[in-house]
Amino acid sequence: QILNTDTPDGRRVKERLKNKFKEIMVDEYQDTNQLQETILTTIAHKNPGNMFMVGDVKQSIYGFRLADPGLFLKKYQSFATDDNNDERIILAENFRSMENVTAFTNLIFSQLMDEKVGEMAYDEDARLVYGAKYYLEETPVKAEVLVYESEDSSQESDDEPVNEDFSIDNKAQGQIVMTAKRIKELVENGEKIYDKKQGTIRPIEYRDIAILAPTRKNNLILTEEFKRLGVPIFVPDAQNYFQTTELKIMMSFLQIIDNPYQDIPLVAVLRSPIVGLKENELAYLRINDKTGDYFQAVESFYDNFEVEKASVFAQSLYEKIAIFLKQLTEFRNMAQQNELASLIWKIYEETGFLDYVGGMPGGLQRQANLHALYERAAEYEEMSFKGLFQFVRFINKMQTKNKDLSEATTQVSDDAVTVMTIHGSKGLEFPVVFLLDATHKFNVGDLNKPYLLNADDGIGISYLDPDTRVKTDTLMKVIAGEQALKKLAAEQMRLLYVALTRAEQQLFIVGSYKDKSEALSKWEKATQSESLVLNAGIRASVRNFMDWIGMCLTRSEIFKEVDDTVDAKEPAYIGELPVKFEVKFYSNQDLRGENITLDENGESWLKQQLKKIEGQEPLEINDKQYRIIDKILQSKYPNESLTKTTAYQAVSDLKRAFDDPDNNMMQSLEIDWQDQAPQGINRYVQGELKLPKFMTTKVKVSPAQVGTATHLLLQKLPLDDEVTLEELMQLLSQLVEDKLITTEVAKEINLDQIKNFYASDLGRTVLENKDKVKRELPFAMIIPAGRLFSNVDNDVEQPILVHGIIDGLIELDDEVIIFDYKTDHHTSKDKLIENYRGQLNLYAMAVESMLNKKVSQKIIYSLDLGKSIVL
Repeated sequence: QILNTDTPDGRRVKERLKNKFKEIMVDEYQDTNQLQETILTTIAHKNPGNMFMVGDVKQSIYGFRLADPGLFLKKYQSFATDDNNDERIILAENFRSMENVTAFTNLIFSQLMDEKVGEMAYDEDARLVYGAKYYLEETPVKAEVLVYESEDSSQESDDEPVNEDFSIDNKAQGQIVMTAKRIKELVENGEKIYDKKQGTIRPIEYRDIAILAPTRKNNLILTEEFKRLGVPIFVPDAQNYFQTTELKIMMSFLQIIDNPYQDIPLVAVLRSPIVGLKENELAYLRINDKTGDYFQAVESFYDNFEVEKASVFAQSLYEKIAIFLKQLTEFRNMAQQNELASLIWKIYEETGFLDYVGGMPGGLQRQANLHALYERAAEYEEMSFKGLFQFVRFINKMQTKNKDLSEATTQVSDDAVTVMTIHGSKGLEFPVVFLLDATHKFNVGDLNKPYLLNADDGIGISYLDPDTRVKTDTLMKVIAGEQALKKLAAEQMRLLYVALTRAEQQLFIVGSYKDKSEALSKWEKATQSESLVLNAGIRASVRNFMDWIGMCLTRSEIFKEVDDTVDAKEPAYIGELPVKFEVKFYSNQDLRGENITLDENGESWLKQQLKKIEGQEPLEINDKQYRIIDKILQSKYPNESLTKTTAYQAVSDLKRAFDDPDNNMMQSLEIDWQDQAPQGINRYVQGELKLPKFMTTKVKVSPAQVGTATHLLLQKLPLDDEVTLEELMQLLSQLVEDKLITTEVAKEINLDQIKNFYASDLGRTVLENKDKVKRELPFAMIIPAGRLFSNVDNDVEQPILVHGIIDGLIELDDEVIIFDYKTDHHTSKDKLIENYRGQLNLYAMAVESMLNKKVSQKIIYSLDLGKSIVL
């Protein structure tokens, strides 16, 4: 505004800035918006000019940020013809990609892009010129178009073995499975690529592959399917740690979904970008209701709001609070009925928080942190733990003592497939690129609004007839709609161009149709065009990348290998291109095999393997060969028991410890899995699972629930000089009110037993040393399997990560006393020692490792017996 003001001050500022900069260099000029252009041209010199701009208008993909490719195009066209000192320099050579990638890109865009639809002509000046002459001939060159047939059943056969566990529920999942298997095949078959750094040919690795998608919509399915199929997947630059802003916000959100009556996490969420309240708005809510907790103040403001008396400030605040409370209610209901991972992903989708952090500094890293939280929730539930409260509590304790998320991410990132949006890939390059979901429909939702804006023609609105109540589009809206469609098509063409040119050596296009005939019927529209560039009406009517690509490919002679019934004339320029590509169609039956290679007859890998052994006679072998084969078949892994457990164990899950007086450090544990139910194999779980609510007619409180609630009460109880029954009853009522303990469970808690504990010798010791007492102390430590399990050789060093929570300890000057409450009913002293000696020994080992002090006493306190048992 100052620069454009024709005043003495404005002119003085303008001249000072003009004289300050000798040269103005603008990179990525195609992404410049009108405001930036105005500033730059105002301070630039006219004759001679001092502004140097470089860019590629075909890569202008930030229209949603108001980037205006027209600015680039205007100069691109005028600089070539004007008589001024302006100069246009064409940088056409592509030094990134192999010749086939360059030729494939030219094949597509020479038929798609012109001034009518693409806003510029893809002519000799715009076409890519192969410049990467350093590639060797042995490296891969063929592009592949992979099409998943979502409803094709022609390949089904009763004679072919079927994987009963294999199922694909939708098109997105089918594309992802197809992509994952093709990637796995590339790596396992040792397909070769050229390593530019080493200057040699080497086998392809997962790290060489990138998956580009139009949106993040299918990231949830993609993550699950790739993990299921054993293909590592990673978001670049991720640093997974819990102290980042986005993780603290999400953890606070989960805390208030579980229990909104928590002031600190509630205010954290309200102040965050999810709700967006400012400090004065937060203060207003509290001043409006000074009694009770903060959530009650929020509800009070919402319930008592009066529109007629409200100020603009209050009206704005009310709108934010209304949205927040609606979302919170939805999430709380969902938390009771759905998996944690689904809840977290729903939060990302509904609040847009995942996309928001992507626009922050280090956005890719921040998004990876949020993805890691989702993955941690999924893994948590796979370990048979359930409940939002337990998950939040577990994560909070892991934050200060464990870095498992960051370590796991680092390990995965060493060799994993990179996944990102096409927008996120701008400026990057990858040896192998998969363009996923190329049949994803363009977003034309904005065209359905009651009004449309056009920079050149103004605003177009719909007209509502007051008499007939019929709504029709005005002429201006029709014109604005047509212009918007052209801009959308041009932007999507540029987005496709960016995706294709990210590939260095090999390119895969992935999409889905109902069946092959549907795909061909759409692609065959290209036969209506006789010139090199396809008919403008046909191009403008297309709503996804794959239709554009398919129509362009059908005009090549190579496409006749896919379907020789397509009668399309090949323009001369296409015939001159050194392009190689394949188009492959896959049904569910094809995806059931070990990989998805089809031979020249279109047969799947499984059919190929079965044909190889058809009609073969069994081989005759002698006794020596028989003994060798029998020995191999009968051989057993020396530590077979280790294959039946995980490397991540909770102390509370270890099934039983054996009394071994000679082992003064810990008791060995035996892997006992024969009697476990299927859901218990590979884990040391307790034998009972909670019945779902719909299967119980009466609420029945289990001993485990009472034990957990009793531990919570002992944890929250203030360590005063004397613990009274009234104090215990008051605390229990508060926990019930906060919904941390249910009323049914509260009735079963024996408060007299807790009072008796603090009257015992151990309880008095706790109260006398309250400043030295730590309760609910989490720990994690690695123990060699040979020292943990009795039926594993002692010298076996495979690590087992054991984690748990110690009920309490008293840290004295030179020693530590650890104690553990037990709520077991009708259990003798000897039985308690037998059941829990190993657990206490593990606790002692962990404490000595953490505090570097000797554990002098290990005490079990039985609330039922009312006595301490010193081990």
